This record gives sequence, structure tokens and C-alpha cells, in this order.
Amino acid sequence: MSQKILLVTNEAEKNDLLESYLLENSYTVSRSVLADNKIQESILVMRPDVVIIYIEKAEESILSTIQLIQQNTLLPIIIFAQRSKDKLIAEAITAGASGFVIDGVEKHRICPIIEVATARFNKCQSIKIKLTETELKLNERKDIDRAKGILMSKKSIKEDEAYQLLRKMAMDKNVRMGELAKTIITASELL
Repeated sequence: MSQKILLVTNEAEKNDLLESYLLENSYTVSRSVLADNKIQESILVMRPDVVIIYIEKAEESILSTIQLIQQNTLLPIIIFAQRSKDKLIAEAITAGASGFVIDGVEKHRICPIIEVATARFNKCQSIKIKLTETELKLNERKDIDRAKGILMSKKSIKEDEAYQLLRKMAMDKNVRMGELAKTIITASELL
């Protein structure tokens, strides 16, 4: 199955050459105009695999477009521009673009650019998921330690005993220790 590409351009800057290269490489292509509401509409209708933005000159306004796309739908975004302001490439990548190509619409480069941008996007998403999971585990660990402290104080027991009690209560209630720890903390704060 071919990848679906949403090709975003200014109305005045239609790039038939880029679209023809994409079509020759078996991509399914839909066009959209570089206007926030039009891009969002097109994304909802087409459900593309990749968004390619083709503009004559990349300026700061492209950053808000990238952020808007990433805020509502996580997709690889590739920017092709004939020219760009200094330091805009780094800012665009930070905003969520997966690729930024200056003056480089060449037929033999299109597929590798899309592949690299998609791979980079997937890797970044994987790292973000792992980071979120790690943060959740760390916060859960902090809650467990705090709940152990509450149990130690209220029941005059040692840390190992508090941990074993917390663990047993979690198993008896068939909940995760982190959830039980939050319940104990909330109950303690209410009292």
C-alpha cells in the first residue's frame, strides 16, 4: 500500500514538479493550501502518513503551522523550501518537523528524504513514549515512598514492614502499588 502524502503549498506556489515526482514514486497525493484551517481539514479527510510543506521561502510563520499540525495529529512533517531564514531549520526541527530540505527537489532524492524523515519521526515518538513511561514510574515510586512514610508514621513500623504492608494491601485489593499509594496519600491529607 502506498503512503499517503498531504502536499501543502501556497496557492501561488503550486509545485507540479514535486507532485509529479511523488506520483511517479507511487505515493498517493492530496493538496492543501498553507492556511491553518485548510491543513487541518485536509488532514482529517485524507489521514495522510506524511505532510510535505513546499514553500518558496521559509519564515518564522512556518513554526506555528508545524506546531498546529503536531498538536492535533502526530505526523512526520517535511519542509521543502527554496530559501530559508538563518537558524530556522533548527527551530523547525524543535517545533516538530522531521525533515527540512533547502533547494533540493530532485526526483531521485524524494523517496530517501521521506524514508529518513519517517524513520526519524518514529524514533522520536518512541523516545517520547519511553520518557513518559519513565516519568510515570518515577512519580509512582515517589508516591510509594511517601505512602511508606505515612504507614511508618501511623503504624510505628519500619520501612521494610511498611513496604510489605503496602504490597499486601495492593495485592488484596488487586490494584497497582502506585494507585494504592495515591489513595493512602489522599486519605492522609484529608485527615
